[in-house]
Amino acid sequence: MGDVLEPLRRDSTPERIAAQLRSGIVSGRLAAGQALREVEIARQLGVSRGPVREAFQRLIQEGLLEAHPARGVFVPQLLAEDIADLYLARGAVETAAARLLTSSGCDLADLEEALAELQAAPADDWNVLVSLDLNLHEVLVRSTGSKRLARMFGTLAAETRLCMVALESFYPERADLVTEHAEIVQAIRRRDADVAAALLERHMTDSVRRLANGPS
Repeated sequence: MGDVLEPLRRDSTPERIAAQLRSGIVSGRLAAGQALREVEIARQLGVSRGPVREAFQRLIQEGLLEAHPARGVFVPQLLAEDIADLYLARGAVETAAARLLTSSGCDLADLEEALAELQAAPADDWNVLVSLDLNLHEVLVRSTGSKRLARMFGTLAAETRLCMVALESFYPERADLVTEHAEIVQAIRRRDADVAAALLERHMTDSVRRLANGPS
């Protein structure tokens, strides 16, 4: 494995180590299926193995790393059925959230702000777009006030990040990504539950199709 991580000071915390690893995974610099070795990571970052081990555990809990007994720690490699199941679960959570938002007087200020941030993002920085994309979906769910829906979305967010790395090539026109999300927010703003749910379902279905079969 080449040196893809930046050295840290020796007083770095596991949180900072996890942040560098998380960035490497989400950006694709640490590829799906790649094995991560404590000794090698510690050498690159200039730290001892203890904080690296703790950072590994945090990322395993987030779903961004997998531990295999007697084999080591790996960046997850999602199969086609995993991806379909992931977006099925996300669709269920988010369409439920959209219907709640359209049928109630929930404040949409945070959702509008999340969309504005996505619209203002630099088109040439996919990592920023991924973060703001997921933030918008997280805010959509959180705005319902349902702690359980928010918790369910949180468990799906890490695996979604892994998928988003592969989706970059399907959005050569980054404005398309923004437009998809703007249409969803607009439907919620109009309190049109059926349209909002249909747009979310199409968004999820298109993601699965792109990841499984490539662009049409």
